[in-house]
Amino acid sequence: MFDKFKSMGEQLKLIQRLMKDEKFRTLMMNPKVQELMRDPEFQEIARSQDFQRMMNHPRFKNLMSDPELMEAIKQMGPGASGPGAA
Repeated sequence: MFDKFKSMGEQLKLIQRLMKDEKFRTLMMNPKVQELMRDPEFQEIARSQDFQRMMNHPRFKNLMSDPELMEAIKQMGPGASGPGAA
């Protein structure tokens, strides 16, 4: 039971840390990202934390193939270059 709260606490800390990062905030303000975040189906997938479904969502896939967004993600640092990154 408490594992869920621990996980939620860790997620909150991660979100707080990311929101302090100007590159992350800029990425999140991108109109293409904002459009994805307004998609009710994607919102539901994100809430369920089903990362497999998230990665397979057509709009998410489109973003991951967008050169401009991929460059912005790469600029955020190691491990932030999207699916399939080494």
